[in-house]
Amino acid sequence: MPYLWLWQELGASTDWPWWGAAYVVGLEPFSSMPTDGLSAAVDNGTAMLLGPAQSRTSRLRVEVIA
Repeated sequence: MPYLWLWQELGASTDWPWWGAAYVVGLEPFSSMPTDGLSAAVDNGTAMLLGPAQSRTSRLRVEVIA
């Protein structure tokens, strides 16, 4: 996954499921960009393609230092 998506929810989502009570930050490995759908990723050439019976293996190592 060549991209890393940083997202945050800082109490702005006042409807279900957060009800304004969530204050979180997330880092997610991402296969393509931008984040507005598969067709946009296909258009810009970053969509991940897998052929029939093809597989992909990945490893993720995370370390938190406080």
